[in-house]
Amino acid sequence: MIIERLDSRQHQREAFSCGDESLDQFLHKHARKYGERGLGVTWVARSEEAPSRIEGFYTLSMSAILAEELQSTRIRLARIPVVLLGRMAVDEHAQGAGLGTQLLMHALNTSYHISQIIGAHAIVIDPLNERVTRWYTRFGFMSLPGAPHRLSLPIASLRPLIKSQIGATHLSEMLNLAQELIQSPAASEPQLS
Repeated sequence: MIIERLDSRQHQREAFSCGDESLDQFLHKHARKYGERGLGVTWVARSEEAPSRIEGFYTLSMSAILAEELQSTRIRLARIPVVLLGRMAVDEHAQGAGLGTQLLMHALNTSYHISQIIGAHAIVIDPLNERVTRWYTRFGFMSLPGAPHRLSLPIASLRPLIKSQIGATHLSEMLNLAQELIQSPAASEPQLS
């Protein structure tokens, strides 16, 4: 699987269908415009055999969270810089094969490198529903104390994993990173009470 920036001349956005109309419509009608206007960058997954078919995508943009959302005594800023993982989806025919994990690992790696250039405290997600929330918590994302509907993963938690992967260009190496995240104690399924 190849993950690259969305190129509207090469990638067929209209054929993508993940089963969620809002995510489909974002890719079909808005992702290109977001990129042109500097509002977010969409990355797409495609196979070598079908280079124009989008198998999955995610969008990153810079954002900020309010200090009340983080409730940290160590950070004394009114607004804390973060990377927003705004949307991520896998085409229905590719679901269940681990592509979501591959896209997330790519997004985490990209976010880490962004944070080294401009600074970002965490990666933040606004999950669509409880099922999506549970999926992200498997990878160590946790609710923000002052905004329980939002999830975050501190960039600092990625440093040891990413640094061991610096120079990694092969997807298999990124999947090893995924396995380490899944197996870490912070990534275990939350207990429901």
